[in-house]
Amino acid sequence: MPNGDIAAQSPVISHSPSLKKTSLLNPNLIFSTVTPPALTRGSFVQRASLDLKRTSLRPKPADVGLQSFDFIPHCIEPEKTLKLGRWPEFEDFTSLVPPANDFLRRNPHLTIKTCETVQLNVEEEYLKTPEQTDYMQYAESVRPFVRAMRMWVTTIDDQRAQEPQQIAYVNFLPPHPQIEGVSKTDYAYQNATELAAVVNEYLDANPLHGRLLNVESLQIRDQDDPFCVDMNLTAWDPQPVRSVPRQRFVNCFRIWYVMGHPARQTIGIVDVFPATRTGEAHIRVEREKDKKYSMSIEKRRSKRRKISVIEHQLQKEKKEKAKQHVVKDKPSRFPKVESFDIIMAKLNGKLRELPRNSKVLSVNQLSTRAVFVDGVHSHDAYKVTYRDDYFYKYYIKFLRLIYVHSPDMPTPLLITPKLFAPHATKRPGCCRRLAQYEKLSHNGDRMDDWVFQSKASVVSVETVAYKTTSGAELREGFDAMNTWNVFSKKYHEEEIDGSKWTQYLICYRLYVLGQGADPAAFRWKKTWPPHRVPHGFYENSRYGCC
Repeated sequence: MPNGDIAAQSPVISHSPSLKKTSLLNPNLIFSTVTPPALTRGSFVQRASLDLKRTSLRPKPADVGLQSFDFIPHCIEPEKTLKLGRWPEFEDFTSLVPPANDFLRRNPHLTIKTCETVQLNVEEEYLKTPEQTDYMQYAESVRPFVRAMRMWVTTIDDQRAQEPQQIAYVNFLPPHPQIEGVSKTDYAYQNATELAAVVNEYLDANPLHGRLLNVESLQIRDQDDPFCVDMNLTAWDPQPVRSVPRQRFVNCFRIWYVMGHPARQTIGIVDVFPATRTGEAHIRVEREKDKKYSMSIEKRRSKRRKISVIEHQLQKEKKEKAKQHVVKDKPSRFPKVESFDIIMAKLNGKLRELPRNSKVLSVNQLSTRAVFVDGVHSHDAYKVTYRDDYFYKYYIKFLRLIYVHSPDMPTPLLITPKLFAPHATKRPGCCRRLAQYEKLSHNGDRMDDWVFQSKASVVSVETVAYKTTSGAELREGFDAMNTWNVFSKKYHEEEIDGSKWTQYLICYRLYVLGQGADPAAFRWKKTWPPHRVPHGFYENSRYGCC
């Protein structure tokens, strides 16, 4: 078991609280010194799917259906409200494991499918309900959040009842960096592939006492001192752009596993990226309507800010000079890329290249920031650190497959995704009225019914958030594998809109083995937004019709 005296070239490894208090070699002592905290306000189990009573009445066969439970950190100082300009504080992530294990002990008929880290919004007074399906993000302000644990479980028959399962996790941060140059903020971390190799070396030397559930790629905010990065933080101040325009984030791994006999498993990573579509124009043409709107915005703001005629003329000359350096055949900053279906087909092709007897642990959709250099979008999904300034940024989405060597299981040849989006209870309208959606639990019930009726073998499940009012999702639907930020002219001279906002819709994506055909009795309902949102719908209705 690692201790505080880790060498500089070794990864920073932290365990869940149960492993901190006991030896890795004696899992029976895990709960001898840990008292599960009371499930009080802010630290409770929130159902995101079926009720337990309904589960016991349904005549299910073994290991079918899928339910989720949220474990949320306790708010230490709820009196710190945003109205007072103070940030609420929450317990760290290690506090979630004891209540989760206590919940599993009280419900031995549940078996764990996977665990994931989810991000929940916090309102001005307290935590926003996890039942909320959508949330808003504004260009000129930030909203606090808290990270919680979402546990996905299936139901087993009473005849197959076994000892309650217990979970734990291990964090892997890249090795402590060597400081380069004069600035202490220029760190050289190892990339994700190198970190995966270090993780496998650690697992070979110190096998985890249990079966791997999931390997998450998390983003943790970096500190000025790299030796003080806390991977168990559940909330931090996003710091608005007015104070700190750029923040540094570090990518790390969080490995979930079920306690048991040492499995001696090692992980492997397969990433599949979209390619730019061929045969399409990559020139961004400014429409006459956009020019007129840009001029009207500029006139109003010039008058409001009382910019003198001379200063205004200098700004116009500066913009004209900048336009002269733009190459006419320069590719667009909004290039179209291959859709999700094509990337999934590529991923299935990669399955044949996996080592024999490899078990797919998880499939996740991630994103990496692309940089526009010399007319080409370059991206590096293995880069560990990056900076985000809340301005315009272009992102490429990709699929990451995590597998483990499992001699007792054949390698799958086909994985099929299924996206479950919440149904809209109200369509969007004019005067900034957005669409309203059903509760998150209703969407979870629908997914559970699909798994129950199809009897599909679930590989993994993930919670994803899609933009509905901006980005590539507005033009191409949720299958788009690229997107971009909202932006604000108040802090960025290139853009024209200073009050843009974005609505995010929380969905579930299921990955199953085989074809994943829909059951005969299952019916998909039409919902909003459809696969493709009408072009310009939100732009035309955003400023109202009244």
